[in-house]
Amino acid sequence: MTRPDLRAALRWYGVTRAGIPSSDALAAEVSAGLRGGLTAVQLRQKEALAPAERALRALALVHCCRALGALSIINDDVELALSAGADGVHLGASDGCWAEARRVLGPERVLGATVRSVEQALRAQAAGADYVGVGPIFDARDSKEDAEAPLGVGVLRSLREHPDLRTIPIVAIGGIDPARARQCFSAGADGVAAIRGFFGGEDVRAGVAAFVQAATV
Repeated sequence: MTRPDLRAALRWYGVTRAGIPSSDALAAEVSAGLRGGLTAVQLRQKEALAPAERALRALALVHCCRALGALSIINDDVELALSAGADGVHLGASDGCWAEARRVLGPERVLGATVRSVEQALRAQAAGADYVGVGPIFDARDSKEDAEAPLGVGVLRSLREHPDLRTIPIVAIGGIDPARARQCFSAGADGVAAIRGFFGGEDVRAGVAAFVQAATV
């Protein structure tokens, strides 16, 4: 996938929420989000789930994304991404070696890396990351209890203006709502990611559609 294509695929990036009771419920929620306008979905499984259930959920995510033409990403687990046939994996700074993940994934799958600074972004790119997720940009503790202090949109400008980072896709995450999404795009982000912003409402499809429409006005 070329970087321009990847930028488009990362534009509206949903991250699954905690507390979904089953793989069927996950599939329903992800499909609704995709029909509302999401272009990528990351499976984030922080609960204590049996390996078989984790695998079922990964397969459900991949099936939904493939059926609706979106990017499927698995959080933190390279082997699960490979076994489920996902498009790629996303690793935080403490979730494993980016270079080793790149080696195992091969060139055809997408590798994303969470960063908080220009220096980390440069290291991630050198290790083979195809895109960087930057955040939290705003306060994200209402949807992610372990969220770090917000960075503000200035970090997005710093990354985008660095001569060695001008082409790598940048996804902003953390406390994103439609108005904040516009701020992130203006500061240089190619995409915005959200948990609660996309999957926090009762009608996920309508909520995502309204978010996307409001953020692009």
